[in-house]
Parts: sequence; C-alpha cells; structure tokens
Amino acid sequence: MEKKEISDQYMEGFSALVDLQAVENSIKAYIVVDADPNRLDDIANSIGENMNVLSLYRRRGKNQIIAETLFLNLGSIEDFESFISKLTGVKNFETMIVSKAYRKNPWIGI
Repeated sequence: MEKKEISDQYMEGFSALVDLQAVENSIKAYIVVDADPNRLDDIANSIGENMNVLSLYRRRGKNQIIAETLFLNLGSIEDFESFISKLTGVKNFETMIVSKAYRKNPWIGI
C-alpha cells in the first residue's frame, strides 16, 4: 500500500469519486433558521452534522443560521426540514430552493 503524505497546505495522493449525474440533478437550497440566542451554537452543530449541508453561516446582527444545502430530491428536503423543526431553540425557518444559478461556485460547479 502506498503511503499518503499530508503537508501543512494541501494533501497529496488522495482522490474523490464524484457522481456527476447526482450533482447535475441535485436541488440546491438555502435554509435560514431563526434561533434562540442561547441555543445558536447547539443548533448550528446539529444542522452541520447533516451530509447535505455544504456551508453553514451565522448571520451578523440576527440570531440566524444560514445553511447552504444540496439534496437529491424534495423528499430529502422535507425530511431535513422536519429535523430542523424539532430542534430545541428553533423559532422559525425558511427554505429557499434555487431555480437558476447566474454564477456558479467554481469549486463544485453548482
């Protein structure tokens, strides 16, 4: 077995297998969660554990978390919304499904 080396700046000798068909047909959504300020970190940690969450942000000046997500179907989004609604400290949330990208993320092409 070949030894893989990791430097301070990047990894060498690794590769990723990407299902391009799944990525091409995926549904991108932003979910904005209004949260109790005392539970903000706990909610963010719970949401961030989901593999469909690409990025997770805290909105400055608001007790909000913004999740950039990618799902393969609407049912998966509904399941994730159900999960969010049951988290202690979630006051409200809004899901915004992306219908068209005018400028795509150059790293992942979506």
